[in-house]
Amino acid sequence: MVAEETEPLRVAAALLHGSLRLRRGENLLVETWSHCLPYATACVLEARRIGARPLLLLEDEGTYWASVEDAPQVGRWSSPGEHEWAALERTDAFVFFPGPADRPRFRALPERLRGGLESYNSEWYRRARSARLRGVRSILGYASDAQARRWGIGPEEWRRALVRGTGGAGRPTSRRRTAPTYGSG
Repeated sequence: MVAEETEPLRVAAALLHGSLRLRRGENLLVETWSHCLPYATACVLEARRIGARPLLLLEDEGTYWASVEDAPQVGRWSSPGEHEWAALERTDAFVFFPGPADRPRFRALPERLRGGLESYNSEWYRRARSARLRGVRSILGYASDAQARRWGIGPEEWRRALVRGTGGAGRPTSRRRTAPTYGSG
């Protein structure tokens, strides 16, 4: 295996074993954007190695931006549907690789539109607490090429530094708490 293939596997192991302490038989929900798919699929593989049952949700960057431009009624499609809420309710552990990758473009949207795209956040956290979900949001989702250009840093170097930092695995969240709330990046 080459280094690019092992990095996502190391991240997955740190998140699932260290941060979430995922166990055999548990349900894992992995939500990702297309730019983090290698990390998300590594989490699926590692969950299967553990004996857990993973489910992968993918938001495609191109489709997202086409939807923002072409689909009226943003609040109707940008909030989770009943099927996603049901999955969250039956989930033991959750990994999120946030997006979109083009954060500068997202931040440039009119505030009303951006607010409509994020309006479900408080409800998501309320339901996660109610389900006693263990969760982690990987900052790797914010380390996109577009974001790196905004900050004037090398995207690969930035991601490698975050991968090294992830190897230490954060403190696990309690079964009685949801993942910490993070800023919108």
